[in-house]
Amino acid sequence: MPTYRYSAKDVGGKLVTGDFTATSRFEALSQLHARGLTVMDISDDIADVRGRRDNGASSRSSLFCKSITISDKAVFCRQLSISVSAGVPLREALE
Repeated sequence: MPTYRYSAKDVGGKLVTGDFTATSRFEALSQLHARGLTVMDISDDIADVRGRRDNGASSRSSLFCKSITISDKAVFCRQLSISVSAGVPLREALE
């Protein structure tokens, strides 16, 4: 089974990080949610070993530094609406 590295916030808003073994990413998300955690980031350890990500702080900061254009927001909302209207569960449509 793959191991997933996650960062999440607990009910009190405290940042929690760790590793979680599950059969799929969806199962990992479901079980973390069942523990009362709001997942902020989740990735498989293979991605970290291959170097696609560096440490979490710098990748997270570069993720939020760029602004999202209004055109990109409109496309996202339109595609999300189409997916949900077609019967795709919201969780899957957002992935």
